[in-house]
This record gives sequence, structure tokens and C-alpha cells, in this order.
Amino acid sequence: MSKPSDKQSMLRDLSGGAFWTTLSTLINRIAIVLVALPVARILGKAEFGLFNLVATTLMVFATFGATGFGALANRYCAELRTTDPKRLGRILAMSVVTVVVLGGASFIAMLMLADWTASDVCQQPEIGLALKMSAVAILGLALNGLNRGILGGLRAFRVQTIFNSIGAVTAPLFIGLGCYFEGLNGAVAGLAASHLANGIISTYFSIRELRAYNVPMRLAGWTDEISLLTSFWLPAMLASLVVVPASFAINAMLSRQPNGDLMLGAAGAADRFRLALGIIPMAMNQVVLTLLSEKRSDAERSNYVTLYDLHLRLIVVIVLPMAVAGVAASKPIMALFGPEFVGSWQVLAIMAATGFVSMAASTVGQVMTSADRMWLAFVTNAGWMVILLGLGWYWIPQYGENGYAMSYLVSYSVHAVVSFVVCRWMLNVHVNRDTLSLLLVAPVLVALTYWAARSSGVYGGIIAGVVAFLGALGVCWRFGMHAEEKSAIVGMGKSLAGRLTASRRSANG
Repeated sequence: MSKPSDKQSMLRDLSGGAFWTTLSTLINRIAIVLVALPVARILGKAEFGLFNLVATTLMVFATFGATGFGALANRYCAELRTTDPKRLGRILAMSVVTVVVLGGASFIAMLMLADWTASDVCQQPEIGLALKMSAVAILGLALNGLNRGILGGLRAFRVQTIFNSIGAVTAPLFIGLGCYFEGLNGAVAGLAASHLANGIISTYFSIRELRAYNVPMRLAGWTDEISLLTSFWLPAMLASLVVVPASFAINAMLSRQPNGDLMLGAAGAADRFRLALGIIPMAMNQVVLTLLSEKRSDAERSNYVTLYDLHLRLIVVIVLPMAVAGVAASKPIMALFGPEFVGSWQVLAIMAATGFVSMAASTVGQVMTSADRMWLAFVTNAGWMVILLGLGWYWIPQYGENGYAMSYLVSYSVHAVVSFVVCRWMLNVHVNRDTLSLLLVAPVLVALTYWAARSSGVYGGIIAGVVAFLGALGVCWRFGMHAEEKSAIVGMGKSLAGRLTASRRSANG
């Protein structure tokens, strides 16, 4: 039997981890959709927009206590879990102490600033109480972010699927019941309760997996690793800090317009689809960060670059067909949220294209994180924020929710170009010429499917979406994957089918 090539081994590692993380993320996203559809119908377009505004505001405050530690934990769990478990224990102890302190401070800040944020920033004073109720979720979000990083770095992807499955049950239950009995405030209370429950559950699983690697979980010596707060966590937090508040700020711009609550509802529904496009890529990103962190040595340099290129091409092959299908079928997709959403189909079409661009750019983020270049990640994200808010300030008053969506698309497109240039010239990791050609085909496919969406109704959009998906998938498979990769993927598919068939025969026998 021939020895598998490095690329085949990467595909096997990536597919194995990505299967569980994709399943885990899929379960999480399905839970979000299961919540969003009935909540949108119960609350209506205006209050559903306010619910999304509260959730976005919550993430702004949670950023200070929840962000950066997941990437830090993933990065160092992957590198140190077997080589230096004692140091890993100190790093995680330092992370827990800081998460608790910052999470508590963010909780207090949100309580104190809730009324001012609602009335002066968002000009929606009726959400003041809901913002205070949502503050309870901050510590749960902080713990959950840290624990996801720990489990990813330990390659405990199957365990992530288990606790996400639990969360997929609790989130729709809590939010749905709250919405049914108490409307908007009840839905927010359910949201806070589900985040807090997820934080507790994920902590239990992380402790169990760390014990399996004999990582000491003691506070002694945690101050020895405090320098990581400035070299890694601070820039990682700032890189995310510009993303979440920028999203909050542009939502606030939209809410301040005439009929802003209605436009927020349309934008929130469209953004659900953009998030759905990230199910598989975000799952892959976590696995790739673990693998890149394991291949940081000079001896693994060629495999490091190969893995990055493979990651980018897989993202294109997976996301582009779904994105163009979303553009073509934007009318029937919006109809799922209710008849009043269909008129805002252009918002979803633009946000679908945005989802593809942002996921392609996210591959560079994994390279920066694995290379400890978090300050560089902060600078590129800060540039994206400036462009997004500048375009939003100019376009939203003129074009409403369409201006909101266009601001995202253009800012992410510029961010993607800058990220690839930075990756090539500063990190010496370049995009393969074939991959670049495939990226340049994407705008053409999006333009064609946008025309199809304009020319079709709700039911015709379903057919257009299916045709667009199959056509883009054929193009991506033909030109986006190398022959060796196609053979490996087909071989893994046949192997999986064979195992399933053998299992059935064994059961029948």
C-alpha cells in the first residue's frame, strides 16, 4: 500500500475535524434558524428588528470579556498539549482569571449604560429593559468562547458537537417560550438564559478533556504568562472589538432612519443567511487554526503554505455555490420570514455575496493567528471598520437597508484584497494562481444570478436557486480542485459509504 501524500494527510485531518465542527456549527445554526423563523412571525418585522438590535448590542459589551481568549486557547492548546502541559495549564489559568474579571466588568457596564444606549445611541428607548436583561449572558458568552478554543486546540471536535447539541435544544426552548409568553422582553430573557447555560455546559466538557491530557488546572504561577495579554490577547480582542461595535454602529445608523425598525427587520433576516453561509467555513477555520499551529516549525513550512492554499480553495468550492444560490433565490428565502419581507429581497442578495467575500478573507486570519501576528490582524480589521462606517454614513440615509448591505459588501471586498496582499508580502504566504482565477470568476457568477433574481418571482426563484447552485458547484469542482484532491475526496466518500453499508449488513445479519 502506498504511503498517503502530505496533501492527502492534510485532507484527512481537515475532513475528520471539519466533519465534527461542521456538524457542531450546523446544529448551532439550525437552532438559530429554528428560533428566528417563529420569533419573526410572533413578534412581527418591527419587534424582530429590535430583538436583533438587542442581540447585536449584547455582543458589543460581551466583546470586552469574551473575545480573544478562544483564539489564544486554541493556538496554545494545539502547540503545548503534549510538549508542555504545565505551561499550558498556567496559560489557561491566566485566561480564566482574566475572563472572569473582564466579564464581570462588562456586565456592570452594560447594566449602567443600557438606558443611555437605548435612548441616545439607538433612539429606541423601549429596549432599555431588554438590554439590562441580556447582560446576564455576558459571563456565559465569555466562558463559552474560551472553552471552544480549548476543545478546538485539543482536537476534541466531537465533544463540541455534543454540547452544541444540548445548546440546540435549550436555545429554541428558552427563547421560544419567552417570546410566546412575554413578547420581546421574554425572547431576550430566553436568549440570556441559553447563553449562560451554554457557558456552564462547555466548562464541564473542557475540564474533562484537559484532565485526559494531564494538564494541571491550578492558579499557581498564572502570573508568569501575563505577558500574553499584551502580545496576543489584547490585539486579538481589539481586532474583534472593531468588528462587533462596527456592526452595532451601522445597525444603529439604520435604526435612526424613518421606519428604521422595519429596515432593521429586513437587514436582520438577510444577515441570518449570511451567517448560514459561514457554517462550514467557520468550522473549517477552527480546525485549520489547530493544524497551522502544529506546523509552525521551519521543517513544516511547505506543508504550512500548502494547507493555507487548500483551505482557501475548499472555502471557495463550498461557499460560492451556496452564495450564488442565495442570490438567485433571495425572494423565496425572504418569504420564509413572512410575506412582508419579500420586498426587501435585494438586501439578502447583497448579503449573500458579502458572505462569500468575508469567508474567503477569513482564511488569512487563521494564518495571522497561527503566526502570532495579532497586531497585524487588528490593523486590517480597523481599516475594514473605517470603510464600513464611512460607506454606511453616506449610503444608509439615501438607500436604507440596501445601503446597509452595500456598505458591508464593498468594505469586505476591500478588506479581502488587502488581506491577501498582506498575506503575500508580509507573511510570505501567497494565493495560488489557479485559486486566484477562481476568485475572479465569483463576481461574474454573482452578477448573473442577481439578474436571475430580478427576473423571477418567489416560485421561479426556487428553480433559479437550484440551477445557480448546480452550475457554480460544477465550475468550482472542475477548476477549483486539483486531480489529487478530487481523488482523495472521492476515495473518502467511497470509504464512508462502504463503512455505512457494512454497518447495515452487520445489523441485518
